[in-house]
Amino acid sequence: MGDKVCLKGNVDTVLLEEGPPLKIENIVKECIDVAAPGGGYILSAVDQPTPRTPHENMAAFVRAGKKYGRY
Repeated sequence: MGDKVCLKGNVDTVLLEEGPPLKIENIVKECIDVAAPGGGYILSAVDQPTPRTPHENMAAFVRAGKKYGRY
């Protein structure tokens, strides 16, 4: 699909808010493993994270994206 369609998202904002960071990392890895092959995937939350989302959880999301993503 990478040359025709772009997929975005799949990380639940409730997970980002509640964590824990290890679960966030595992879900990010799963999203990338499933949706990224062939290109055209944008890692993102399904909606805007709420103001209650802990910084440590957002940091885990970003770290996992950098760790498992391809650029």
